[in-house]
Amino acid sequence: SFTNSLFIAFFLSLAAFYFYMKKRRRWLAIPIVMMLPLFNIILSSAFLCILFFYTFFAKKERKKLFFTLLLSTIVVSSIYYGYIIFNTGMPQQLTLGVDLQFQFFQKLFYDLGSSYGLGIFMSILSCIGIVSVWDKKYHNPFLFLSITFLFLFSLISPESLLFLSLFVVVFAAKGMLALISRLWSNQQYKHFLLVIIICGFIFSS
Repeated sequence: SFTNSLFIAFFLSLAAFYFYMKKRRRWLAIPIVMMLPLFNIILSSAFLCILFFYTFFAKKERKKLFFTLLLSTIVVSSIYYGYIIFNTGMPQQLTLGVDLQFQFFQKLFYDLGSSYGLGIFMSILSCIGIVSVWDKKYHNPFLFLSITFLFLFSLISPESLLFLSLFVVVFAAKGMLALISRLWSNQQYKHFLLVIIICGFIFSS
């Protein structure tokens, strides 16, 4: 099914990124990435964009491996989808997942009924985390560029929300730490706010 192929592609992406970061056995990322287009071309494209940001802003010594992965993905995608198009023809209608009505928010937040997506409280904490570390954005451009790209890409393709949720969790943790470490004039307000956030996590999970 579509959901199974989506989460298989997501798992393969995590495995590929793990080997991509390793000094040894990083070549194992090549066959894994080559399998991604067979399950979901959208996640495969989003994953390559994340690797691009990681390579050129965090690990520049991985450039050769990145271009190998990029070329391999293009070849596999061309053969696989070229074969499908040759035998079945071009799709009659292509639709983008952009919806300016309430349905868009239903696809974006799983609290509103989405099968996968972002949590409202997690997103709020993530925004707090982004604001708290905004002055250090040039120290780790990979995180900021990735979350910006994935958010914009999710407006077109909701599948990329799986990747976006990983970055949202990172910034949400920073947001929670910022709230805890902040000097509050009234500790009761601080405890009350933290209780609301924790309850929000519990009831939305």
